[in-house]
Amino acid sequence: MENAICIHAWEYTSEGDQTYCESGKPDGWAVYTRTDTGFDASEGSPFDIDNELDFPDYPAAMGEAYRRSIVTGFPIVEY
Repeated sequence: MENAICIHAWEYTSEGDQTYCESGKPDGWAVYTRTDTGFDASEGSPFDIDNELDFPDYPAAMGEAYRRSIVTGFPIVEY
């Protein structure tokens, strides 16, 4: 697992929780920094998620992703 700045769309469920957007109609976007822990899946989580922030739209989220990428040197991964 490589270090990365991750960005993905999310949506609200009918219960009001957030989940990955599968409808194609996101309610917002999340950006977080993913760092390799050095573990494989059998030893624990292969990565840490840090500093997750939500944004109301894609341009704002991508702006934060670019800023983090410049600071850390990590690639941006969208999913």
